[in-house]
Amino acid sequence: MSLSVLIELLMVLVIAVVSVSAGIYIWVSLLNQPEIIDEPRSLQIPNLNQDLLIGLFENYLASDPPDGFCLAGLSGSNDHGPLWLWRKERWQELSVKFKDERWVVKASGVACEGVETWQVNDVTGYIQYQGSSRIIK
Repeated sequence: MSLSVLIELLMVLVIAVVSVSAGIYIWVSLLNQPEIIDEPRSLQIPNLNQDLLIGLFENYLASDPPDGFCLAGLSGSNDHGPLWLWRKERWQELSVKFKDERWVVKASGVACEGVETWQVNDVTGYIQYQGSSRIIK
């Protein structure tokens, strides 16, 4: 064999060994990487607090909505219609939860039709009645 053939063969072997070594190095480094875990979304911080929500519901009830009986209770009536009795203590009896930029307020009791639900948009403060759990027969 000529010397040039041996040099070419040696160069091919060196290149092959370097390529295989680089491939093994990359493979091993990928195996040893820490597992990437998607972090949960950061907890949403609501814009509204309890006092602001109570104020929104006070204004909502002042508009005399048909679904207001459950929230406030009826104190009586006069020539102009029902008199709403909004008691701030009633707020402590409600289920109030924050999820996905919305407040969900649930109420039940004597003046309610089963469990009644309202949603409050945390950004706009818009209150929307969602309905009741009462089954109509």
